[in-house]
Amino acid sequence: DWARLAPIIQQVLDQSPETVRLVVKPLPAADQQISWFAASAALAAHAQGYFWDFRDLLFQNEGALTATDLRDIAEEIGLDLPRYHRDLASPAIQRLLVAGIAEAGSLGVTGTPTITINQKRLEDVHFDALRNAVEQATPTPPSPQ
Repeated sequence: DWARLAPIIQQVLDQSPETVRLVVKPLPAADQQISWFAASAALAAHAQGYFWDFRDLLFQNEGALTATDLRDIAEEIGLDLPRYHRDLASPAIQRLLVAGIAEAGSLGVTGTPTITINQKRLEDVHFDALRNAVEQATPTPPSPQ
């Protein structure tokens, strides 16, 4: 789960800021309406520059979330609430979610979190495995002559 992986990923990001980039793509569970709503809310927060703040609070409150909980998170991080509500239902955000689901399907991703490095899925996710995968994927600079 993300709560277990977040510190591992952060440690790798801190050690390799020039070579590692974190890309987060929401993948709502198809059978859970609140999952779709939460992914929409995260993208609405992103539209205002607050994706990471929203995501952090979202994962701190993991569990039985409601639309009211998501609005409370939006309010807590200082989102413009009328814009947040407009963005939640915007066709652009819904298209991003549909495209993300299609991309996940084409890559064989069936759940989150999924870690890939250079389009290769990492199955064993712990710090050493992640660091080793990053090192193997990073080209070695030529040695000075």
